[in-house]
Amino acid sequence: MPSVGSPTQWMELIRQQRWEELQKKLKDTHYSDIAEMLTELPQKERAIVFRLIDREHASEVFGYLPPSQQQELIRSLSAGETKLMLDLMRPDDRTRFFGEMPAEVTRKLLEELSPEELKESRELLGYPPESVGRYMTPHYVAISPKMTAGEALDHIRKVGRHSETLNVVYILDANGK
Repeated sequence: MPSVGSPTQWMELIRQQRWEELQKKLKDTHYSDIAEMLTELPQKERAIVFRLIDREHASEVFGYLPPSQQQELIRSLSAGETKLMLDLMRPDDRTRFFGEMPAEVTRKLLEELSPEELKESRELLGYPPESVGRYMTPHYVAISPKMTAGEALDHIRKVGRHSETLNVVYILDANGK
């Protein structure tokens, strides 16, 4: 993977308005490395660079940022950008983010979610703060104890593409136990 560069190099690309070069650097850099670099940039430049990140990757980078910088970025984004980013965030990351926001901000942001994302967020926010339930993903793979190995593998192949993790498969009965 290419070098991430330094905050000084990123600032120079911003100053020279070399947006394509900066976008390429962002595409070639892991989400956590981008987030780390963003924390070292001044607030204005942080917002500029964040907007250059591919839409589908912005929510991943956002999840790695400290809560205070997440709040700054939300204030700098348009309503449409905020809605898109919240819709693309993983439910557990979104819940963690909402937990860091003041209640009135969370209520306003919840209004921006799609009905499906709103349902997931309300479900996770319904768990007590500091409980593991609040931070679990609702996108997991579960199989029935009555499935054959072949049926289980077929099911995993079918639904696994939409789950957040595949390293754990839960075996649940009809009551969810």
